[in-house]
Amino acid sequence: MVEKEVEKLLSGGANVASVTAPDEVCLHCVERLYSAETVSRFQQIRAKLSRLS
Repeated sequence: MVEKEVEKLLSGGANVASVTAPDEVCLHCVERLYSAETVSRFQQIRAKLSRLS
């Protein structure tokens, strides 16, 4: 596992946002593991995007 900054596309309603976030990436299978804080941030962004619709 290595820590990287990755780009994540988040959608809410008809809106989409591109977010850069830290995560750990497995060098063998490329699986991404986000921290609890990052997941919470994603949920907040999705909620805001949904309200824009």
